[in-house]
Amino acid sequence: MCDPVKIRDACAILQELKEQANEDQKKIDDLQSALDDSLASVPNPEEDQDISANAPVAQKVLDDWNRIQQQLHLVLNQLNEELPHAEKLAGVEKSVQELLPALHNIGNELDGIKHTIQARICVSMPAETDSMEKAIAQQKVTANRLKEIKDNLETLKQRSEPIMQVDTTSVKHLKDDFNKLDDQWTSVNDLSDQYLEKLSCMQEAVGTINVTRGIVTSYETQLLIHDTMASTEEGLQKQREILQKLDSEVPTNDPKFVTMADSCECVKQQVDKMNETTPGVDSDEYPDVARKLIDRWNLSKYQVKERLAYALVGEAKLQELQKEAELHKEWLNAKEERVNSDELNATPSGSEEIKNQLDEHEKEESSVTSQYPTIDKMRTITAEFDTAARKYDQTALEYEPPIQEGIDAKPKPTPEEMEENSSKRKKIIEYEVITITRRYDKMKNLLSEKVDRLKVDYKDAKEREDEAAAQESLITTTTTEITTTTTKRRNIDDIKFKSYLERKASLHDLISAGIVSEETAEKLQMGTIDEKEVESDLKPYLTGNEPISGIIIEKADNMKVSINTAMKLGIIKTGTGLVLLEAQAATGNIINPLTAEHMSVEQAVKCGLIDSKYQDALERAEKAVTGYEDPVTHQYLSLYECMKKGYIVESHGIRLLEAQIATGGLIDPRASHRVPISVAYKRGLFDERMNEILEDPSDDTKGFFDPNTQKNHTYLDLIQKCVRDDETSLLFLSLKKKVDVERLKRMLIDIQNKEAGRRRSRADIYFHTAYHTEARLQDIYEAGLVTEEQVRKLEMGELSEEDLQGQLKQYLFGGEEPICGILHEESGEMLSILDAVKKRILKRGTAIELLEAQAATGNIIDPINARKMSVQDAYRA
Repeated sequence: MCDPVKIRDACAILQELKEQANEDQKKIDDLQSALDDSLASVPNPEEDQDISANAPVAQKVLDDWNRIQQQLHLVLNQLNEELPHAEKLAGVEKSVQELLPALHNIGNELDGIKHTIQARICVSMPAETDSMEKAIAQQKVTANRLKEIKDNLETLKQRSEPIMQVDTTSVKHLKDDFNKLDDQWTSVNDLSDQYLEKLSCMQEAVGTINVTRGIVTSYETQLLIHDTMASTEEGLQKQREILQKLDSEVPTNDPKFVTMADSCECVKQQVDKMNETTPGVDSDEYPDVARKLIDRWNLSKYQVKERLAYALVGEAKLQELQKEAELHKEWLNAKEERVNSDELNATPSGSEEIKNQLDEHEKEESSVTSQYPTIDKMRTITAEFDTAARKYDQTALEYEPPIQEGIDAKPKPTPEEMEENSSKRKKIIEYEVITITRRYDKMKNLLSEKVDRLKVDYKDAKEREDEAAAQESLITTTTTEITTTTTKRRNIDDIKFKSYLERKASLHDLISAGIVSEETAEKLQMGTIDEKEVESDLKPYLTGNEPISGIIIEKADNMKVSINTAMKLGIIKTGTGLVLLEAQAATGNIINPLTAEHMSVEQAVKCGLIDSKYQDALERAEKAVTGYEDPVTHQYLSLYECMKKGYIVESHGIRLLEAQIATGGLIDPRASHRVPISVAYKRGLFDERMNEILEDPSDDTKGFFDPNTQKNHTYLDLIQKCVRDDETSLLFLSLKKKVDVERLKRMLIDIQNKEAGRRRSRADIYFHTAYHTEARLQDIYEAGLVTEEQVRKLEMGELSEEDLQGQLKQYLFGGEEPICGILHEESGEMLSILDAVKKRILKRGTAIELLEAQAATGNIIDPINARKMSVQDAYRA
């Protein structure tokens, strides 16, 4: 019996029996006395029948009573001795029963945690940093919970230590449960640690994957952009610099791919380790990603190295070609100067001088002929460039990286398209060779014609020499008199110089302003010098210095953009850009900073250089050059006169005046040229008060904002902060702030795409020719007479047909004018070729050759009025 309650109940019953026995003891004692008395009263109790019959019974009762009394005492003592032990065992059992539910709950929770971790292990984890960080944080919470469970388990062990010494079945079961939970916790905790270590490896792997994927993507993007070799030296230089930069970064980037591969291998090892306990998890996912990235990286490195090698060859060949071209140009320029020199073209006075000229011209013709073999070297260089370019293109064609988001997939060109592109590029490169060859041909033809003519002249001179010698003195005297009497003095109002916006400044106004001296004016009137000889000296007053033309973005590889584009891109504020455009308009022209083309506001709007929404404001500023019409008197006023009358706000007018002064001087719109300050005072274009304001500007009058310093400056201060472009000599405001280059390029492409709606087709652009027909731009381009860049600018409206007339003149109008007529030296009379034949100045055969030469250029020319006409019209005339 181990139940203490039952033992206590039994003790209580036995105690009652003991007390009852004490009460019944008197009866037993009385029985004992009666028995003793009976035995004592009979001498021979054995013989007494009553005693013999009842004495044994009485003795048995007494013996049974004594035995029962002994057993009662014995049992009661035993129960009292067992009661503390039973109570202790009951306490142990109670403690065991109290611990078992807690242990059961811990076991269930550990099972739940194990299943949770196994479920997480089996779920595919996105290779994203955020997802990885979230999973690690989640697993760390689980790991902390396991630690708490371990602490709880240890606490329960400490609580159970007192009962663990008791040897009972329930205690044995309790010990077994503790041991099982220890093993279960260790197993779950090991799984948690392995999973957490796997997540850490995955996090590191994802980080390195993102880094290396970014590197590979940037390389692939550049390689896809530069999928064909550029055809210009500038474009190829930029292409080569990009490839060199990519190639130079390879040693820095290679270790990152090694680290990435190691990180992915670490993930695989962790997964394999976990598969020992949790099979079914794919261990090759990350190594596969690593292998693919490394394959892409190796392919990109190969492409960069191969293309760079070809680009270096191509650039070297272009530079070599340019050097050769410069040598030929220098030779040609020197030869043209020699051929056109007065020494070689002096009018011979006799057969001997004609013979000397003939010998010199034949010598020059021979030297030109000897140069032709040297042109073959340029053709060889061109062929070598073409070979390198084709290899570059073929290498790029074989490159097929996975298409990344944000990059438009371009279809692979067909062999026919590649051949067409290569041919176009070669034509662009060959253009220089063709141009130089044509210059040689032109010079050779010119010299051949001169040689032929000199031979004829020499023969004729021999025939006329005797007569010419006799009349030489008379002819010279007569010629001098005729020249003197026929020279006309030009009027100073008729002599004009081109200034702003196709306007012209007269010599009269320039003299009045003190810009041209009386001596120079006299020479211009008399024809001793012409306008071109003095235009360079007058440039500061006719057109002034260049204003700020555009923006250079330093952090974007010194990208050049127009002010209007800079506003669209948001890299300068609209107000800042509009003020700079107003300064351009107020100094004479709106400038295209990419082509150095100067134009009016209206022309700039038409070709898309500025937005139409700014046209009104800029045309108002442009009137600082052309003059403002007074709404009352309808007279044209200068900028300052408008300010005085209140037609223009003073702060706005000060900005325009300041821009004019900073670029060379105030513009007098009535005279169409700039004037010195002293003259401006006299003409009412300026006064002392305004001069003081501009010489000592306050913050209120500094009207030009510097986006770099975030401060207002004068226009002159802002100009001094600009950089001058070596190629165009234009001024650019350099923007130094950081920009997102890729975003900037995307925005620029978007702007260009939006403007693409204004594009004209090259098939719809025509040029007038001297041959009474029109030449299509597409045909001119295919003939190699214009570049792809020039075609693009014509289509976009950045160039007009007139801009290329000078370049194409010799092809559209036959180059230099043919011999139009005859100047009779004796009379000073200008004769047509037909009239010269009629007057027997020319032989009929020579005249026919000269007229055939005219017709071959597309026209017959009237030398009297320079009118050009067809052969049929000339015949009718």
